[in-house]
Amino acid sequence: MHSTDLAFYTCDELIRELMQRNTFYGCVIHSAEDHKHDEWDERTFRVHYNQNLDRTVTGRLLDRIAEHLNVHSD
Repeated sequence: MHSTDLAFYTCDELIRELMQRNTFYGCVIHSAEDHKHDEWDERTFRVHYNQNLDRTVTGRLLDRIAEHLNVHSD
């Protein structure tokens, strides 16, 4: 896949492709709805992770992200 080809795929298709890769070790967090304006409000997020991370490790990773967001939210 060439970088110019990425414009022709939806976010869901790109996430699905990433989750199928054995070399991907992490998770994807994204807004559940489209966000097309500059103001940030409370959002609902979707989390995707593949077989390279188990549920416990993913939970710890998300806890660290939440801590980071709380510290840097000011």
